[in-house]
This record gives sequence, structure tokens and C-alpha cells, in this order.
Amino acid sequence: MTSKITMCEFNHHPHMLPLVSGYLQAYSQKDPEVESETEFELFTRTANTSADNIIEELVSRQSDVYAISCYIWNMGLIRKLLDPIIERVPHARIILGGPQVQGRAETYIRPEQNRIFIANGEGEVIFYEFIKEVIAGGKNFRNCPGLNFWDMKLLTTTPSPPLIKDLDDIPSPFLTGIFDDMPFVNVAYETNRGCPYTCSFCYFSRGGEYRKLRKFSQERVSKEMDWLTSRDLMYIFMADANWGVFKQDIVYSQELANYAKKRGSPTFVSFSAAKNRPNAVLEIAQIFKDAGITNSQPVSFQSLNPEVLKLISRINIKADKIDELQTLFSEQHIDSYVEMIWPLPGETLESFKQGLEVICNKGLGTITCYPTIMLPNTALWDQEEEFGFVTLEPEDALNDSKIVIQTNWVTEAEYEEGVRYYFATHILFNLGTLRCLSNYLHHDCNIPMNKLFTDFADYMKAHQENDLAFWIEDFIIEKGGFVDNGSLGMCAHRILHEERDKFQPFLYQFVSEQPWWSDKKAQMLFEVDILNTPYLYSTLPVRGNDCFENHLKYITVIDNKSGRCVAEIPSKYKKFIPQYVYSESEVNDCLNASCYEILYITNQIPYMPSWSKEQVGNYGQGRIQSNRSLMPRWEPLANAQSEQQATDDEMFVEEVF
Repeated sequence: MTSKITMCEFNHHPHMLPLVSGYLQAYSQKDPEVESETEFELFTRTANTSADNIIEELVSRQSDVYAISCYIWNMGLIRKLLDPIIERVPHARIILGGPQVQGRAETYIRPEQNRIFIANGEGEVIFYEFIKEVIAGGKNFRNCPGLNFWDMKLLTTTPSPPLIKDLDDIPSPFLTGIFDDMPFVNVAYETNRGCPYTCSFCYFSRGGEYRKLRKFSQERVSKEMDWLTSRDLMYIFMADANWGVFKQDIVYSQELANYAKKRGSPTFVSFSAAKNRPNAVLEIAQIFKDAGITNSQPVSFQSLNPEVLKLISRINIKADKIDELQTLFSEQHIDSYVEMIWPLPGETLESFKQGLEVICNKGLGTITCYPTIMLPNTALWDQEEEFGFVTLEPEDALNDSKIVIQTNWVTEAEYEEGVRYYFATHILFNLGTLRCLSNYLHHDCNIPMNKLFTDFADYMKAHQENDLAFWIEDFIIEKGGFVDNGSLGMCAHRILHEERDKFQPFLYQFVSEQPWWSDKKAQMLFEVDILNTPYLYSTLPVRGNDCFENHLKYITVIDNKSGRCVAEIPSKYKKFIPQYVYSESEVNDCLNASCYEILYITNQIPYMPSWSKEQVGNYGQGRIQSNRSLMPRWEPLANAQSEQQATDDEMFVEEVF
């Protein structure tokens, strides 16, 4: 009688290929006995699927083994599944694996749950030995390596096996037919395992033998990429810890690009960039861009404070590379985003603000700031007392994590102020709502961006009658400020689409109350920002006749159609457009223009009202991380100045001087 094995994965994204399950099945079925004595089934759902529905589906299968991949984002769901499955499938065993559960049996399983096991370590060998014991009758799991389980109410731990030296010993689930009938459009894919760095907050950097990089063969990877891109694939996440660390990664990127040109697949690619290979990563980003693949190059700083980097054992991109990177990005029109974490040990509120300001001034692209999350099996997990961490569990029922809200360097009130400050930066800089004006104030008026963002953060806190300001404050106070892609993307959706006509008057109210508002140049650049604010979707929001663009004082909008408009700038101040809207490499194209066609729609997709909140948030953040391609394009036109505009110009000049 064959043993029925259900491989379960619960992901953020729908239609995600279950890579881990495929590896485990492929490695186990290398053994002819296992292949003949087992029946495998792949079961994937999104993590926000109803637990009751999943329970009914899994129980109906009456499987002998349920293997479940456990991560920070799905452990809340998985906890709800365990008791019902054990109670309603009395012959079943459950094996849990993944970074969230390793070494934490006492947290996740009770002494009476003696049919639940935890895999400690790399999964393939552990799972294979476990399945062999199940086939043999399951009488002595003490002989299986890498397990935690309760036996006679005593916690049993068996030694973990060594890592697989040659990754090609794992048969390819792509090339052996395991995924042939699996519908998917998104995939996480790896060409190597391991990470040489020791970042204390990261599971990849857990040290020991995991620091040694192990690679799948080039021949295998090339065949798998051929297979993947023949499946009408939309999104690939390169799951290697440092994409670009090997020269071969450039070759693989070119292979993907060639397939994308030929087959239209994949459409999107993302990756975790090699920490000290900026030129290689830039070359990879250029390859994807040339192939029409949507990609934004990540720059993982986490902090710009040297003391912080020392405390978290972080080897970072050298500070003198920032200017070089910014110049290369600008010249080649490549999107980028910077990853930061708040609050890390050693970081103060002031150093955090200064770090974000440096990034804004260098024009490195969107800033994505993550919370400090206490991940099991990381060095930081064991330093909670040393660094004075106070933690909070998010309200999200799916999430099983602890976020840091206080350290030896930051009080809880300062933590909240830092989150508020980051949201101000996200709104004014990432979303482009005050990008031109903030640059002018910083460079010409000696008003640091740090102060502008702080003032706006304080303004939102003081004006809770505004729906968006209330939403942000509620997010900080009631939900602990657990900033993730969903919350940042939802913020973008509200400001750039759903509540656009409400936000712009609120922003005007803020700037008009500032002491520098008497500066007429600042007033005109605010109008430039109004016209330069991007749209998130190709479906433009329904807007009334009183929308802000119809009430500009200095700039004349002479043609406003769906997805574009034509604007005339006071000729005396046409130099502001190339100075604050364009990159340095584009300035010469528009030095003499005072009339522009502003094109808003580039590669956005239509808004789908049927999308869930999670889908809206994920799309929004993905587009903001590709901010350069989202921003409107200002095309200089032959000057078509009207008589009224000429008169307005003269009046404007008189007012300024």
C-alpha cells in the first residue's frame, strides 16, 4: 500500500510555484523504493486563504504525511491547521520545516502532539530519511537525522545531517516532470545556496557551513531557465542571497533576457543584489532593462551609520560608491531602490533621519524601509537583552514575528516618530509629490530635506481630520508601525489614485503655512510638483472640475487630456524644469523650452477593482520601487506662448523682483 504525501506551501503571492516541495519530492524519489511506495501531491494556497477551507481540503485527502513549509508570513495560519488535521486524520503525521520552526519544537508543538515533527536544517536529506521511516512503519524516528519530536512526553532531538555538497545530487523538479501539470505564473528560483556574509538580522547569514557557496551546474540552470520561460511566466524572484556575486550570474541574466525577447517571458525579475558588486549588479539591471523586463535595482544599505553596521556585522557597499552608483543609474535610466531597516542596534532617531536624507540627496531612487524583525535562528535573535530590545507582535493573524519598537538607543516614542518620518519621506520623495520643491529648498534655500520631512510628519500627526493622516497615525499607534510592502503600496494607491483630489489640497495647506512659502520660486515649483505627480495605473481616477491642476497660479495648462497634458512655464523661469525635473544627462535637451507635453502613462497597468487589498498593496509597492519609469515624462515642445501667458510672465517677474 502506497503512502500518500501532501506537500503544502502557503505563499504571499497567488499561483506561486512550490519550489521547496519540488526539491523535497525530487530528492526523495531518487530512491526507487520511495518512488514506488509513495504518492506525492502538491498543495499550494495563498497565506490569506481561510483556515477553515484549507482544513477541509487537507482533511479530505486523508494523507499519511502532510509536509508544510513554515515562514514568518504563514505561521499564524499553520498553527490553526495542526490540531484539526491530527484529530480528523488519525493515521497522519505532520512534518514542519523552514527557518521559522527550526530548533523551536517547544514553541510550536505540545508534548501530546507526538505525530508532529520539525526538520532542523537543510530539508532534502532530513525529509527523505523521514519518508523512508514512514514507509517502514514509523516505529523508530530516532534513527532519522535532523528531527525534533515528542516521544513519551520527552523532547527528542536527532543530529542534523551535513549539507549536500553537490547540489546537482538533488534532481531537478523542473526537468523531471514534477511541475509539468502545475499552473503557476510566479516563481522563486535559485542557482546557488549559502552566503559569505554574517549580517546578524538575516537567516541567510547564520554562519558555519552555510557560509560556503554551493552552486547548481551551469548546464542544469540553463535547461531549467529554458523550461521556466516556456511556461508563460510572469515573475521570477532570484532567491540566491547575492545575485551578481558570480560572473556566471551575468550570463544567466543574459539568458533570461534572451528568452524574454523571444518568448515574452518573464515580465518581471527581482533579486537580492550582491553586497559589494555594484558594477556587476548594474550590468545585470541594464541587461534586464534592454530586454524590456521590469526590474528595479536594489541597493541594500540597511543603515548608513558605521556604528550600526559594525554592531550587525554588516559588510556594506562602500560609502564612496554612492556617487558612482547614482551617476551610473542616471546615465543609463535604470530604476533603483534602497533598502533600510529601522531601528537597528546603534541607530538613533537623528542618524536614521540623516541617512534617509543622504539617500534622497544622492537621488538613488525609492527608499524602502523595513522594520527590525526578530527572526529565529539569526544572531540578532540571541541579542535581544544585550541591545535592550522591546518587541511587539503585529496584529496580523498570519504573521508570527516580533518587531522591535525600542532599543538601547531609541525609545518607543522615538521609534514611532521614526516610522512617521519615514512615511513623510515615502509620500514626499518616493511618490514624487514634493520632489522638485524639496530639492530647491535643500540646495537653494539651505532648508534640509530632513527638516521638510520632519515638519510634514508633525503636520500629519496634528491634522487627524484628514483621512490619510488618520490612517497613518492609526497604523503607527494601533498596529505598531509594522511597515511592509503592502502598507507602502496601499499608501501609494490612496495618494496617487483613490484620494488624489483630497491629498493635493492637504499638501497645499501644509506648504502654504510654512515660513518659506513667501518665496515665489517655491510656489511655482510646488505647481511643477503637482503636474509631476505620477499616476499609479493606466486607468486614471475620476476627477472633478475642481481638481488642483485646474487652479494653478503660475503654470498654464492649455491642453489636459487623459494620460497627458500640455503646460506652459513662465519663460523667465523655464530653467527650473531642466534643473529639477530632469536628470543631468537629459538637461541639454530642454534648456530653451517653456512649453512641455507631460506624458503620464508609461508601462502602468489598469486598476482592477476586483483586486484584494494585498494585491493592491503589492502592485503599488512594486511600481514605486520602479519609480524612475513611473514618473511623468516632460517632452519639450516648440514655444506656443499665449498673449495671456506673456502678460502673466511679466507680472510674475515683477512679483519676484
